[in-house]
Amino acid sequence: MFTPTLFVGAAFGALLSAALAALGYTGAAEPVYAVLGMATLLAGTTHAPVMAALMVAEMTGQYSLLVVFLPACVVTTLVSQRLHPRSIYGLRAPTEEPES
Repeated sequence: MFTPTLFVGAAFGALLSAALAALGYTGAAEPVYAVLGMATLLAGTTHAPVMAALMVAEMTGQYSLLVVFLPACVVTTLVSQRLHPRSIYGLRAPTEEPES
């Protein structure tokens, strides 16, 4: 679940960047949104905001973005916990019905 979460987060971040660019907003570069998407989706699925922010900063080498990553990951985790109290790693796999 870890790698797909990072990929989907990066895709959503890039999509958001493209949408904002189409509306005329040219604040931050597209890679910043992609990396922020990676961090926030990881934080939302694992319910571990500090781990997600530090892991993505470590993977990308963008430690200066921790100031942005940490609050975004905390907000994402709070929303995620409100929607579903367990993280993805706390869920159980569906059990198969025993054959008769």
